[in-house]
Amino acid sequence: MEKMIESFKKMIREKAEYKASRELVETLPEDYKFVYKEIEKYMFSFVVDESVMPVLMNISESFAIAASNGRSVISITGEDVGLFCDNLIEKFKVKTWVGKQKEKMNKRIHKKFEIKMNEE
Repeated sequence: MEKMIESFKKMIREKAEYKASRELVETLPEDYKFVYKEIEKYMFSFVVDESVMPVLMNISESFAIAASNGRSVISITGEDVGLFCDNLIEKFKVKTWVGKQKEKMNKRIHKKFEIKMNEE
């Protein structure tokens, strides 16, 4: 029961943090807001779980700092915003559908050939 209560507390805390992050996004200049929403749409299209939430919160905070310093959003992301996203996904180890399918495939192959899986 205690574990369930802690889980609910964590969920409530994370929801509040995400809500604050979304409110921060709404205060950004239009260019930043547009790019953030495109990034969010891109990431939500293939992530498996909530592991993307810290990435999005990090982006909103970084964008707010950069905007307050007068930098352009493209100076933060680079021209290839998809690559920017992919690099963050890798850095933060966000779980994706592709990664999940690759993991399942490897498990089947390892089982077939009796290969021990690396435990991470």
